[in-house]
Amino acid sequence: SAGLPGRERIAVPPEVQVHAQLNAEAIAGKPGPATDQATLTAGVILSLLKVASDLNDGIALVRGVLESGAAQRKLEQARKF
Repeated sequence: SAGLPGRERIAVPPEVQVHAQLNAEAIAGKPGPATDQATLTAGVILSLLKVASDLNDGIALVRGVLESGAAQRKLEQARKF
């Protein structure tokens, strides 16, 4: 589980607006399956790139970025660009 809660799989329709909303919720750190999936994916990437020592460390780093609001601030900066 790598420290992530067990959740039911969700069915997401192939609609851009739905995915955009889920991604916005994940970047905002809103608890839920979209945030869990984004956290796991980013944690794996950080571990593979040796930015994190292992998966659990990668997940902790990602959680810290989400909880601090840093991801949301970067998104807002990108929107203004």
